[in-house]
Parts: sequence; C-alpha cells; structure tokens
Amino acid sequence: MSSSKIFYLTACGTDEASGIYQACLENGLYRQLDFVRQDHASYLAFSEDHSLLYVALEGKQKGGLASYAIQPDGSLKKLDELLTPGMGYCHLAVVPGGKFIYVANYSDGFLMRFSLDHGKILDYEIVDRHAGHGPYVGRQETPHVHYTILTPDKKYLCTVDLGIDRIDAYPLNDDGTVDVANAKRSAIVPAGSGPRHFIFAKDGKTAYLLNELANTAMVMDYADGIFSIRQTLPTLPAQLHSFSKASAIRFSPDQRFLFASNRGYDTIATYAVQPDGSLKPHALDFIGGQGPRDFNFLPDGKTIFVGCENSNNAFLFDYDATTGRMTPNGDTLPQITRPICILWL
Repeated sequence: MSSSKIFYLTACGTDEASGIYQACLENGLYRQLDFVRQDHASYLAFSEDHSLLYVALEGKQKGGLASYAIQPDGSLKKLDELLTPGMGYCHLAVVPGGKFIYVANYSDGFLMRFSLDHGKILDYEIVDRHAGHGPYVGRQETPHVHYTILTPDKKYLCTVDLGIDRIDAYPLNDDGTVDVANAKRSAIVPAGSGPRHFIFAKDGKTAYLLNELANTAMVMDYADGIFSIRQTLPTLPAQLHSFSKASAIRFSPDQRFLFASNRGYDTIATYAVQPDGSLKPHALDFIGGQGPRDFNFLPDGKTIFVGCENSNNAFLFDYDATTGRMTPNGDTLPQITRPICILWL
C-alpha cells in the first residue's frame, strides 16, 4: 500500500474505539489499515517532511498535544504526549523549521506554543491570551480561539477567534516564534458572526472564511496580514429558522468549487468559485448523519469523506469534478466515536 493512498481519521472520545484510524480506499470503499488508541484526539497536522503526525488533544480537564512517527507503511508509532493547563485544544499549525507547533485553545481563549525536537514535545508556553467578548449570548461571553493557519507566504501565523469576531495575524520570526506586539487584527463584521475556519486560495491573495454562528461564508481579500471582507453568502436556505452551525470549509482539488458543512441542518453547501474569486451558490446536499464536524477529499480526488460527530458515523460520497456535485456512494461507517478530523498524506 503506497503511503500516498493513506488517510487518517480521529475519533474524539475516551472509549476503546477512540484514537486515530489509518485507512485507505479499496474499490471506492473504506478499508481500515490500523488504529492507535488516543484519548481526546482532535485535529491533526503533519510535520514539514510528513514524517511525523501531531494531534491536538481536546481534553475535558486538561488538553495538550501528542506526537507520532509515521512508519514506511503509514502506520503510527507514538513518540510523546504532553498535557497542559487549559482544555479544548481544537486546531494546530506547524511552522517552518520544525521547532514549534502552535495550538488553538477554544475553551480558555489563548494561543499555545509547544517546543519540539524531532517529535519529542519539550515544553509549552501561552503566547497570547485573547480578551473581550461578542454579542452572541451563550457562545461569545469570552474569547474562543478556534483555528490557526500559516499564510501562504509564511510571513504570518493567523488565528481565528469565534468569541470576539476577529482574525489575528502574528508576524512570524525566522526562529519560528511570533511577534505578538505587532500582530495585525482584522475585525469580522457583523459582530456575532462567530468566525471558525478559513482557507487560502492558491493565489495567496484571497481567503474564504466560514462563520459558525452566522452560518455564512465570506470571501476576503488578503494583503500583508490584513483581511478585508468582499462578499458574504449564507450556508443555509433563506427560509430556514431551525438551529444550525457551520463547521468545516474545503476546496475541491482543482479549487473550482468551495464546500462548507452545516451541523443541525446537516448538509454541505457548495459554491462555484468565479474567475475573480467570488462565490456563486451551486448546491446543498444532505449528509445522512448528524453534525458533520469535518469532511475532506480523499487521495483519489473523487471521493469525499464526511464524519458526523453527533451520530457517531461517517459517509462517503462520489464527487464529479466536472459538475461539482457529490452523491452518496453507499459506503458508511455505522459506528465511530465522534469523528473529528480527516487528513491524508
């Protein structure tokens, strides 16, 4: 089995089925290759050379970070784990040089930096603790750092804060540390949008933000640490009044289409990306499960894997690159504890 065909799936819990699954596609169907137990396994990130896999540990009392060596066959060997004060670690980003990894802490509203040495986790430090609140009652009483990502030019490390409606861009120093004092902060409006995740287009000048609380997708112009909103579109039908919250945002492999998942109104919205980078609504497809937290294209580029955390199952869809449409292929994982993240080598 070529490692390029392998993908990893986290099951975020504490039972015997919780951990990291190694899998592949075989004749269009899911096949498990291996599994390692890991409590509270949330989002994943590879080292620069893809020899290591890091996993953020969500934790109910203490969160943290674990590291694994990727073996030649794609299986995982645990190297280290470090638990820290603060719970709710939910996303992570490796910076050039491999000395540090930055992890977003949702529950306590801070950006954490872990020091690394070839997979060994040496220490941790709170880099920036956000302050403030937003107007959305029940979700924005405090900051909630939800996401962290490098800009395509690797000049900034960015965080998304759902609790205070803001993107922060921290200048990245040559040694892998960040310049907190000179961070550039972009407000997301209207207040109460609750930004969650964003991705960059391949031009490096356009970004797409998904707002969890407002259930909107935004097109943003990006330049030197500053994000400017150009377009805002809903992820849900206009007449829908039931509760829902947006979760994940992904491109098709050719970036002709953008996808966003909804939890509550359990669907994936598809947008056609226009020549100028703006979006045009294209489709809205029901998933079949409850709470699609994350989804991703699998290595073949023709299959979409959708994990549903509220119904503890997952579904596979065939993808037509010409039409931008996804259709169920009939393959399901009927029981998997809170599937959270899907990532492939």
